[in-house]
Amino acid sequence: MSDEKQAKDGALAIELDREGDTVMVSLHGEADLATAGSLEDQLRKALGCGADRVIVDLSALYFIDSTSLRVLLQAALASEEDSTRLYFLRGRTQVERILRVSGVKQRLRFLD
Repeated sequence: MSDEKQAKDGALAIELDREGDTVMVSLHGEADLATAGSLEDQLRKALGCGADRVIVDLSALYFIDSTSLRVLLQAALASEEDSTRLYFLRGRTQVERILRVSGVKQRLRFLD
């Protein structure tokens, strides 16, 4: 599986890449209200493809708002229900701060 999805306004690019039993979801740009639907669709696709492990790479994300935080939390809950292992790679300083201040960071599993 190799798929790239970019929001019409160009604010968020989402790349899905499967290698063996792992799907990497790479986020580039800004995740906000305008792009939350695309993010939700792509995470659902990654979680539903039968992979044992899904990794969401936040390292190229410049901004995330509360709508997209909700999408990440919902994906984490869905992964617990279907036993898919969902992990995250840390983001830039400003994204990490938003995750920490919102309390979302403690509810997600990070590999790094």
